[in-house]
Amino acid sequence: MSNLSKSIIDKIKKEKVKPTPKWVFLLKYSVVWGLFVTSVIFGSIAMSIIFFQYRDATGDIYNQIGDGVVEFVLLALPYFWILLMVGFLALAYYHVRHTKAGHRYNVFAIIGLSVITSLILGSALYASGFSEKLENLFQEIPHYERLHVGKRILWQRPNAGRLA
Repeated sequence: MSNLSKSIIDKIKKEKVKPTPKWVFLLKYSVVWGLFVTSVIFGSIAMSIIFFQYRDATGDIYNQIGDGVVEFVLLALPYFWILLMVGFLALAYYHVRHTKAGHRYNVFAIIGLSVITSLILGSALYASGFSEKLENLFQEIPHYERLHVGKRILWQRPNAGRLA
């Protein structure tokens, strides 16, 4: 036996080092991928509500406002849900990077996969009417309406003949 092997074996015996069981690594791997999937699901829910709120804001309101496309888009975007979506994208990216082969994936590939999946699932949730039901449920939460600053600004312009 070489000196290096002997010193390693002596150190293992002296410090009573035990090997980590395989199930610990499998559990960690499963949790990380589970968190990625959870992030994508919540991102999909956020995306479906973004679609619903934007459709709700662009209905007949745009024709009545006429303040310009850029101002309307900036006021009508659901910033809370967009920020939430970005947060879930960051979480999804973080969780994939912490998998065994996560370092091999490009940043854009991970975020792109998450965005495309969230868009597809979010569109399905929106088309099924789930986002409208969820939005109605959120309306019951105190102070949720305060997050829709853009809607208030769109409707709260007495000099333009609009009162909320």
